[in-house]
Amino acid sequence: MIELARVEFRVHWAERAPERFLGRALNAWLYGEVARCDQRAADELHDAPGPRPFSAALVGEHDDLRLVLAGGPRVAPFLSDVADRTVRSGRILLDGHWLLVEGVAEAKTDTFADLLRRHLMRADRATPVRVDFLTPTAFHSRGRTMPLPIPDLVFGSLLERWRAFGGHDLGEAAFDVVRDCAAIRRVRIRSLSVRMEGRFTAFIGSAEFTLVNPPPIYNGLLGALAAFAEYAGVGQKTAMGFGCVRAAPLRPTRPADRQEPPDQEG
Repeated sequence: MIELARVEFRVHWAERAPERFLGRALNAWLYGEVARCDQRAADELHDAPGPRPFSAALVGEHDDLRLVLAGGPRVAPFLSDVADRTVRSGRILLDGHWLLVEGVAEAKTDTFADLLRRHLMRADRATPVRVDFLTPTAFHSRGRTMPLPIPDLVFGSLLERWRAFGGHDLGEAAFDVVRDCAAIRRVRIRSLSVRMEGRFTAFIGSAEFTLVNPPPIYNGLLGALAAFAEYAGVGQKTAMGFGCVRAAPLRPTRPADRQEPPDQEG
């Protein structure tokens, strides 16, 4: 059974690229496409509390623009039909602007069990990960917007989303590990102001994360969560174009390096 799915389309604008961020228009289009598959499912997705079980984003610009659609068990079964219909149509109308669809660039599926098998169950040492934040990303913390890749916000939000998507129980201790052990190795980001109804501060860029002296059972936790992030998105407004990422595991930290938090580079 497919539990997680991600499809990337090669796209370009029919005319000049719009200046306004089109996250809401993209969100409305995807709801409409799911409704064409199953109206009841679309209504339940729209009305359900908590994080949206899908992400949609436009990534890149000019000659390297892609439309990325991804989601969990409640959306993944529809993405194949949505992709086929989108390619056949060849275009999407977003807020009065035609987005032309050239074809599917990449498609992949996964399951929660396979994510755990590849990352969590095979890690004999803490495995660092690199996360590329491809679209504007921000977090909501203590009543404020936080436009920074703070480790416990990045992976704490992914743990919450893993649970909301119906993933295998990782235990309450996983939240403690993220809070107490997650650290940044390197970070290269820039802030930006996104024009929606008003202005929304976020960041894009890349960061490397690791765990410092985690319980051995959780050595591969960041790897599993980072891989999941490609399907779920990270942070706020992932259904409206925010928080689309690429992630990859890095060379495991040597045992001698695990006694102190790694240096951070800005």
